[in-house]
Amino acid sequence: MIQRALAILLVIAGSAGSLSGQFAWYVDPVNGDDGDTGWNENDAFKTLTHALTRATITDTIFCMPGTYSAASGETFPIRVKNRVSLSGLGGAAVFDGNGAGVLFDLGANVTEPMTVSGLTFTDATTLFSIQAGRTVTGLLVQGCTFGDCTTGFAAECSTNAVDQDFELNACTFAALAGGTAVRVSVSDGKLEGGGLISNKILGDYATGIEVNASDDAVIGTGFRIERNRVAGCDDGILLTAAGSGGNGLNVATIEAPLIANSLDGSRGAGGVGLGLTAETGGLGENALVASAVSFCEIADFGVAVRASVDNDSNNLADVTSDFYGNVLRGDQTGVQLEAAQPNPQNRNADPNFGGHPDGGFSGLNTFLGFATDFDLTIAQSADPYACCCWFDGAPVSQEGTVLTNPVMNDPLEAAAQDSVRPGFEGEVVTLLADGRSGFVDAPVGGPTGQITVSLDGVELPQDALSAPQPGDRLEVTLPSLDSGTHVLTVANPGGQLGQFEFLAEASEDDSCFVATAAHGDAGAPEVLALRGLRDEYLKGNAAGRGFIRWYYREGPAAAAWISERPWARAGARLALQPAVLAARALTQWNPGQRFAFAVALLGGAFALLRRRFV
Repeated sequence: MIQRALAILLVIAGSAGSLSGQFAWYVDPVNGDDGDTGWNENDAFKTLTHALTRATITDTIFCMPGTYSAASGETFPIRVKNRVSLSGLGGAAVFDGNGAGVLFDLGANVTEPMTVSGLTFTDATTLFSIQAGRTVTGLLVQGCTFGDCTTGFAAECSTNAVDQDFELNACTFAALAGGTAVRVSVSDGKLEGGGLISNKILGDYATGIEVNASDDAVIGTGFRIERNRVAGCDDGILLTAAGSGGNGLNVATIEAPLIANSLDGSRGAGGVGLGLTAETGGLGENALVASAVSFCEIADFGVAVRASVDNDSNNLADVTSDFYGNVLRGDQTGVQLEAAQPNPQNRNADPNFGGHPDGGFSGLNTFLGFATDFDLTIAQSADPYACCCWFDGAPVSQEGTVLTNPVMNDPLEAAAQDSVRPGFEGEVVTLLADGRSGFVDAPVGGPTGQITVSLDGVELPQDALSAPQPGDRLEVTLPSLDSGTHVLTVANPGGQLGQFEFLAEASEDDSCFVATAAHGDAGAPEVLALRGLRDEYLKGNAAGRGFIRWYYREGPAAAAWISERPWARAGARLALQPAVLAARALTQWNPGQRFAFAVALLGGAFALLRRRFV
């Protein structure tokens, strides 16, 4: 009787936990049993298929190590449940489709955040699918491994009900049997959040990442393609906006930024590292690719970057992506620009990388090792614009003209400000590049971490750097420095180096603002005494340095007010006398004088106390 009562209580508790959400379920394909409770590792279910029938919103299902397959009881495709998270536990939870069509897909719309993490998917045509017609808001697939397949991760977004978002983060794709590792297609509505971030695509496949927009779709700037590594592929990342939908007013748009991706085409000759394509539809639907491309490294493809435009006679397709701070390496072609049937009514119908006088920005890219840096096949007179880049001697253009002036210098050339104050943490030195040089750090609102700056041989943290205007200016926040000459060494990701000297020295007219205003002379003995107190005592401890920073921030205004009023100067001289006396005692008196002063001070304090209490 007692045992039955306990069992009933456990069932009730489990049901209550499940109904209230945030409940944990466990699955073990080796030792589990779908007849067990699933509430802990010792009573785990055998199949994820069964666990998903029990879990409700905000629950998490933990998958223990082992192989999950049809042989262990799974039914494919496994349909992920809305707001139910899946997590690998304690090792490799491997889902083996044994040739299935789709391994995982969505069983319902995803309406709030949920996570799929730490699982391995392998041996199916498509390993994880967001199928057409599903609305996805807040799905995170993180830390998973994708094995043999035709397509690893596929998202087919085709509803305009809501702005959608999902994120594929820190996943690894390996041993793919051709095809595409990651494919994102949007045919209607807007994909505005999440992105493809910090993934490794290292397998044997045709395309690493493929992103398509069609009909009236928008892949917006909130969807980031960032810090991915794609290696050993035929093509790296391909973005295509294709007008369609049977409506000449439609515009397919891709604006997703590509930031700090590493693309390596080491499989051999041929292929495209980064492809940007815009083409109008059969009824003249428009298309635009305007994805800002920054800080990417693209190496060893037949063509590092290809921009292609295909217009018809009435409508517009265009590639206007900003192209900033990228490093391109290879032995064939750096950038290939293609335009078929360009629109003569639109000056910017040629592919270009921003920087055009009509707007946009391009520059500070590095081209290394190419037989041809730019290859143009453009049936239009307007010239693409790609100024302020570094070239290592290859022809700048072929079959056309690229406006590339000025070509940047190597090493970096810039002017540093003359000096900063010694002993002050947080001083800022500004480097201004000349017209034939530049700093490859972040534009406004962009990522840092692309440039390296060392102070006297010690690398500074990235949060000490800022580039308020791309390329021509770099501000460096300094630690506390000793007086003398210091050297900043700047290294761009393209390999350009520059060394800039500056002084840390105290200024005669700004070191003691109030005292100088009170005495009317920066060389007055009282001013020199206070300056000695600052240099010998206050700079040596955190409290003193904090006071100095406050004084240098507030002192100039106070000094300006005092200097205009004779009575204020007299009052300030009187108020400063105790500080001047203390400064002289600490910096100019010998030990005997200091001792006598201390005894006199203590004697006076003792006399005051006696008078108060007698």
